[in-house]
Amino acid sequence: MTEDIGALRTKLRSGTLPDALLRPGDEVALRAGWRSVTRTELGIAAAEAAGGLTALGIGTGDRVALYAANSLDWVIAYLGIHRAGACAVMLNPDYHSAEARHILGDSEPKLVIADEPRAEIATRLGLRVARLEELPQGPVPPMPPLTTESAAAILYTSGTTGRPKGAVLDHGNFLAQGRGALEVWRWTPRDVLVHALPLFHLHGLGMGLHGTLLSGGSAVLVPFTPENVVYELTRGGTMLFGVPSMYQRLCEWLEANPTDLSHVRLFVSGSAPLPPAL
Repeated sequence: MTEDIGALRTKLRSGTLPDALLRPGDEVALRAGWRSVTRTELGIAAAEAAGGLTALGIGTGDRVALYAANSLDWVIAYLGIHRAGACAVMLNPDYHSAEARHILGDSEPKLVIADEPRAEIATRLGLRVARLEELPQGPVPPMPPLTTESAAAILYTSGTTGRPKGAVLDHGNFLAQGRGALEVWRWTPRDVLVHALPLFHLHGLGMGLHGTLLSGGSAVLVPFTPENVVYELTRGGTMLFGVPSMYQRLCEWLEANPTDLSHVRLFVSGSAPLPPAL
């Protein structure tokens, strides 16, 4: 039995994120508002972003901070960081100067990719900044020499019992989590995830984004409101990941606005205990 578990862990961890997440295909991978990208388009955009980062001097093992709200551009920049061989430092877009200063000072990124107005905050802290909306593109670089033990991202703890601490996750960690989600949730290419979680957080990133791309399915990125979520679920969404507070608001809204969601295959609550009453 021990050998079987060991073999499973090896299988789940094998590979790196660029190889696993950027498989080509004509199917829509992600949608946000009026914008959508196929798997092939996403791979090309990430590779060109990696070329731009390489031209800025970013290489294997460098740390690049991502300080922006959820968007398709965020996803392209994130995948571009990995395609360049770098390690992504995740920042909560709601952080102000004090919180950002601590994380950026602790992680010492070579570059910060930020949207407005966060680019201004990072610039005031004396860091090198690239605007997310104007992320440079360049010739596609060769695949970086990554392994399952290569650092993929640094995610910071919430700081409820002290200052936030950086947790390093490697490519094997992320692939094991994503592939485990595919098996547990029986994720298929036909699934459409309504993605309303923050991408900087492990739930939205490692489960939501990675799971979508690993499965060959698709996801729609929406700012969380009960109206946004229900609208997308009624348009064909088959899965929703959320936290208890999101489900509380969703249930309250549905009580006042009854809607048939019987076609939705899976609702997942995570990141905090779900009260039995809810």
